[in-house]
Amino acid sequence: LRMRELWPDYSDVQFRELSRDVQTSLLRPEVALRVGLFVLAERIEARDGNLTLALADYNAGLVAVNRAGGVPQNGETP
Repeated sequence: LRMRELWPDYSDVQFRELSRDVQTSLLRPEVALRVGLFVLAERIEARDGNLTLALADYNAGLVAVNRAGGVPQNGETP
């Protein structure tokens, strides 16, 4: 999955506009949702379909999950 695949319905001009100002673009719900789904899909693939670890990566961060050797007990990832 590539970022461009998230916006197949956007013209090249619209996609370049999104790419140019990422911080402002992420304030738009349709952009934030697509990027969030892209990241989650990437984490699920990287964790070979393990949804628990993929969601922990998404929520706590890859480094925290790797450091904890699983789901970190940090109050945010029960």
